[in-house]
Amino acid sequence: MRGPLRSVGVVGVGHIGGSLARALATRVELAVADVDEEAEAALARATGARRGLGPVAASELVVVATPTPAVPSILEALAARGARGLVVDVASVKRGLPEPQSVGVRWLSLHPMAGREGSGWRAADPAIFPRATWAFVLDGSERADDVALALEFVFGLLGAGAVVALGRAEHDAILALVSHLPHLLAEALGLVLARSDAAPRWWLGSGSLRDATRVACSDPRRVAEMVVPNVEELCDALGALEGALAELRRHLGDPEVLVRRFEEARRAARRLRREVGSATAFDAPELAATLRALSDAGEAVVGFEPPSTLYVASQ
Repeated sequence: MRGPLRSVGVVGVGHIGGSLARALATRVELAVADVDEEAEAALARATGARRGLGPVAASELVVVATPTPAVPSILEALAARGARGLVVDVASVKRGLPEPQSVGVRWLSLHPMAGREGSGWRAADPAIFPRATWAFVLDGSERADDVALALEFVFGLLGAGAVVALGRAEHDAILALVSHLPHLLAEALGLVLARSDAAPRWWLGSGSLRDATRVACSDPRRVAEMVVPNVEELCDALGALEGALAELRRHLGDPEVLVRRFEEARRAARRLRREVGSATAFDAPELAATLRALSDAGEAVVGFEPPSTLYVASQ
């Protein structure tokens, strides 16, 4: 059995990459690289990391935390540098990424369901990762040792709460609903506020309003980079939202109907807050295929013990 993960490189030190660097700084030998030399230097000073793509490529595990369009060129650059460790991207949209067999590095595609308002390295926050759920994009053919290393990374180093495996197209469709649509909702509500005659009375904004507009405080360019590549799936999600709003508008004068709709919404909202109960442990030598089968059955991996012990729970 291999030893613990000792070195990690991070390419792209914006909000997610910077947060990863801060979370890992005292736990592994760290290297960081970014096209923004000021951001790279600032994170290196804050974390004690080595700088540059060379040290990053020499790491046991490399995280590519750039927007989706930049991922293919980063993979090529890492291959050219002779990267031998596992490379994982954390792009929020998987459309446009190359096929795994076409790149010259060991590569898995992951996605942490974590973040906060704000953008860039100044918004880095290591506290976003503990208990976060991670999406693993798998087709079942991945090497078991690569999947095990990725599980060790998210559970052992970052304190993940759960891992769910799914295919690339399924990932983008689900993320349109659970991540990208809420961003558009926050932006739309912000537009309503900005154009309202009541705008000067900001003091009256309550917690519900602040929570609903929280992610609109992010850099508009970063939000656009996230939602534009997923336009087809996001349009489907927007259509569902428009239908729900139209239904509520039709029944605004009927409290009985509204209560039924609100109860349905409350049940869904409560599922997002449900705590994981007891977990079952079992050995899974075929990690990639097992992760996909568990996720297809509505279960999630909530813990991992190398080399192949999974702890599984149902929601």
